Amino acid sequence: MPKLGSSASPDSMRTAYFGLAIFLFSFFLPAVGSLIGFQCAFWALTSWNHQDKISSLALFGGWLNPMVLVLFFLSIFRRAPRIRSVLTVTILFSIPMTWIAIYRMAVVGMYMDLDVGHFLWIAGILVIALPNVRPAFSFSLARWLAGGAASVIAFLSVPLLIALTMRPASELDDFFYVVAWTLKEPSICGKISANAIGRPDQRDSTDFTYMQSDCYRNIAAMLHAPDLCSHVKSASIDRLIGSPSAKLSCRKQQYTLGTAMPGTEPNLIGTMRSMGLGDEQLAEFLYEERPDNYLDPVLKILRNDPAFLSRLTAAPNYDEPFRLENRRSAHSLEFLDDIIAIQSDIPSLCKKISPNAQAQDFGGHFLLRNACFSNVAFNRRDESLCGNLARAGDIQQPNHGDPSRAYEACVKTVAILRDPRTHLQSFRYPGSYFPTWPQFQEAIQQLGYPSTTPWLQLPHPVPEQYANYFLYVAQPQHVTARADFVRRVLAIQSASSLAFRQTASR
Repeated sequence: MPKLGSSASPDSMRTAYFGLAIFLFSFFLPAVGSLIGFQCAFWALTSWNHQDKISSLALFGGWLNPMVLVLFFLSIFRRAPRIRSVLTVTILFSIPMTWIAIYRMAVVGMYMDLDVGHFLWIAGILVIALPNVRPAFSFSLARWLAGGAASVIAFLSVPLLIALTMRPASELDDFFYVVAWTLKEPSICGKISANAIGRPDQRDSTDFTYMQSDCYRNIAAMLHAPDLCSHVKSASIDRLIGSPSAKLSCRKQQYTLGTAMPGTEPNLIGTMRSMGLGDEQLAEFLYEERPDNYLDPVLKILRNDPAFLSRLTAAPNYDEPFRLENRRSAHSLEFLDDIIAIQSDIPSLCKKISPNAQAQDFGGHFLLRNACFSNVAFNRRDESLCGNLARAGDIQQPNHGDPSRAYEACVKTVAILRDPRTHLQSFRYPGSYFPTWPQFQEAIQQLGYPSTTPWLQLPHPVPEQYANYFLYVAQPQHVTARADFVRRVLAIQSASSLAFRQTASR
């Protein structure tokens, strides 16, 4: 066993060996996560540069072990005082660097809970190193190293201290973020808590970001609106001087990072219901988005009902002379006459539609009766039905051209559809769907079907359709729905959000 030099005391020797015993014993105990001390030592030296989630600072934990052993042997022999001073400062610097590494890896989702082995390891290191602290500072090099080490630790600790003022984002914060990102609506970013932690996919390091800042930054890039970058703040050292680097980076960003999918479904649905967008409202919106998905199965049931066609034929007839000043929106039964006439190839039902009845599509208003006869003519490939179209004197319609030329256009289209070279022989026009589901319900009830008929009820939306609602209203054709949705979101009171969602989900 090595002996101390002439200047060593028995107490210092016992202290050194006691520290070494604790240090070595810690390698056989659970230390960090699921690893024991030996595994941690090997892992810190070999794995730090192999995975994205492993902090490069973990290498300091690996260096500590050989440095502590060297310091122990130099201390008991009282050799190389300058080297011991450097080792002492380096060891004391490496301990907090190891803790910072553990913190960073825990932030990105690694299991890094500290166990008894880690605490005994640190205790053993300190027992060996602390007696060398006072002698070490007698050397100017050690003092300079200590000053530099303290500066580095302070620099790296700032994000950790800032993180103490932050809190995990709530479901409502996440909801605001997703809505703002999807609709490119910066006013909703302000609804996010100023202290909420941003999503992991928005970080380019292990440092936290602010969700509100990420929201403004992404929308600034999508809208090419650098003025929004004034709302961005850093959660790192840049924060101490007003986050100029974060703001500059925001102004340079040309595209968005990460994702904007909603959080958990129950909270998402509860939040939307609390805004007045429950199953009924969402189902009606989804019908207007794709009426064929909901109406075609019901129309198939009706066409298989022997009483349906006789009821429709006996229903009110709206035929009347055409008058420019008598133009009006089509009645519910007229829409039903139109779609059944086209899908079941019954042109006589088109005659029940008033020539003054109008419908609307993306191109504007059009005469429903004209469209009915035209579509039946197209489906039959029969130009003789084109003679039923309104002639000269009808209203000009932007999407159907001049009605005075409707007959010629109809005949020309039939000829194109009949031409085998167009490969359109099997194509059929579906007709004009009801603008809203309640209009369809009204028409069916006028035929004598009770309102409690099961297939007259829209199916309840599934959770995925709630999540996709953001994408629906973001589409250019849904300007009104988007404006209404934004208004509802901005009206949410963050302070009462939890009670709001709980009440809505009951």
